[in-house]
Amino acid sequence: YLEKRFDRNVRLVASVIFSGQMIVYMALVLYAPALALSQVTGLNVWISVISIGVICTMYTTVGGMKAVMWTDVFQTIIMFVGLLASVIQGIIDAGGSRAVWQRALDGGRVEFFNFDPDPTTRHTVWSILFGATFTWLAIYGFNQTQVQRYLCVPTVRHAKLALLFNLIGLVFILSLCCGVGLVIFAKYHLCDPLKLGLIKQSDQV
Repeated sequence: YLEKRFDRNVRLVASVIFSGQMIVYMALVLYAPALALSQVTGLNVWISVISIGVICTMYTTVGGMKAVMWTDVFQTIIMFVGLLASVIQGIIDAGGSRAVWQRALDGGRVEFFNFDPDPTTRHTVWSILFGATFTWLAIYGFNQTQVQRYLCVPTVRHAKLALLFNLIGLVFILSLCCGVGLVIFAKYHLCDPLKLGLIKQSDQV
């Protein structure tokens, strides 16, 4: 499209930028599950990264888009169940949802309406409104991995329905992620597991 609308140079620039973004994205996507796998099994992180990369490449090559879609379904179920179980267990360990919420309030972790116009402030209504708008527009409007999924359904109506269901699921997943963050803070609000030597890196929490 870019080449037909503009010229070949625009298409090449877009391709290079997208390829660079995907390389960084894949590094993060591989590292996160590899870290979790190494914590559970004791396997070296780099061995975990290579193993996950090889396995994913193989099943994608053999199974094609159908394998990718079924893997997405399976991963979504695992994520939802895992996050829900973590929130429930965290609430139980903290002594109830009221205790979790109170510790979050006392620690200044709950802030909904910060209208500070300072762009250096980490999270404000403005930064989330404008930043999230362009972020999600890029992901759902132009990202090749998403467009590829849209093209797997027979009609535009089915694509719209798929996006609607995706939105509902995304809200649940993000809400559960916030819940996990609250219960983690409630558990470690009086100590630093990194300084105590319980973990070696902050991303192991």
